[in-house]
Amino acid sequence: MQLKKPTRVVRNCVCHSALWDTYRPRSGDIVIATYPRSGTTWMQRIVDLLIFQTADPRPVWGISPHVDGRPGEPIETIYARLEAQTHRRFLKSHLPINALPVYDEVKYIHVARDPREACLSLFEYLSNRTPALVEATDRISLEDSKVEQKAIKFPKSPNDFFANWLGRGVEMGAPFMSDMFFEIERSFWQERQCENVLLVHYSDLSSNLAGEMRRISEFLGIPINLDCWSSLVDAATFASMKRSGATILPGVTDELSNGVDGFLARGTVGRWKDVLSEDALERFAALLVTETTPGLARWLLSGREGADPRESLD
Repeated sequence: MQLKKPTRVVRNCVCHSALWDTYRPRSGDIVIATYPRSGTTWMQRIVDLLIFQTADPRPVWGISPHVDGRPGEPIETIYARLEAQTHRRFLKSHLPINALPVYDEVKYIHVARDPREACLSLFEYLSNRTPALVEATDRISLEDSKVEQKAIKFPKSPNDFFANWLGRGVEMGAPFMSDMFFEIERSFWQERQCENVLLVHYSDLSSNLAGEMRRISEFLGIPINLDCWSSLVDAATFASMKRSGATILPGVTDELSNGVDGFLARGTVGRWKDVLSEDALERFAALLVTETTPGLARWLLSGREGADPRESLD
């Protein structure tokens, strides 16, 4: 396997790219890498369904660990579990692709989401973290001398949070603000035509789940089994995932006070329209111009309807 080494280090209170240093790839491994709250677990469930070819609920978070996640299990425990797996492996990351080890025989799936919606979903997640998760995250911020953020504090209204998100969250001391969002999206957009990289958009999953699952299945080299296909697509809907949430998301109540309902909140598109102020949206539009190319901007806002990653030249 040929390796493209990481050129970027990410180290904050929720991610540490060095945790990939001891990763031992297998041919066919799948890395699902996204900005937080952009459809990560949704894609993990889709890949889970395609690999196992049954609609049975499985503990996706246990099968597909967040390798670079903090706080979390010791990395030695994660890699031991991965080494013991005999099925095709799929791993989770919240890093830009230039902070990941990239192997020719590993598949990389990136899910993008309208940044306004990703930000609002992040606000809801942070607002509903359990006291135990807040304490564990803040402890990393305070004890890791190489982490600039020192205990997350953030506004209580979604519009104020969005305004701080646009300003890189300096007042909040929080990671994964707009600078990291655009860094992640630019990094994957630059690699969009690589054979082992697939870009998927949240809005396309919402509007055409079966079609996007076919595209993902083809990318992974997994044949469509018509005998179970409709059940797999149904199991990947938000309604089905919520019904099976206790099994799919073991430990979710340790993270969020509102559990499965909070983690799998809506799965809808366009809710920002009723929340964000005109002033904030004007600032967002200006930032989008400076942080993206026209093709990337169209992709982020409209998915493949706006720009097909395989075909767009800008």
